[in-house]
Amino acid sequence: MLIRKSTFEDNEGLLSLTKACPMDGKIRLRIDRNPNYFSLLKLKGDYTLFVAVENNQIIGAVAFTEKK
Repeated sequence: MLIRKSTFEDNEGLLSLTKACPMDGKIRLRIDRNPNYFSLLKLKGDYTLFVAVENNQIIGAVAFTEKK
């Protein structure tokens, strides 16, 4: 597994991951970020997004934003 900073080329893989992994609970929740996964992050300010990649497929992601 490789962990690296994401690029816009990861958009489709991130959208697929989001669709495949809704938040668990009594009501399953998924935020539809189509067509641009990065738009919501940009609204929150400066962000960093890392992706975990295995066999050329994104299998995980973590993001954080910095508030100034």
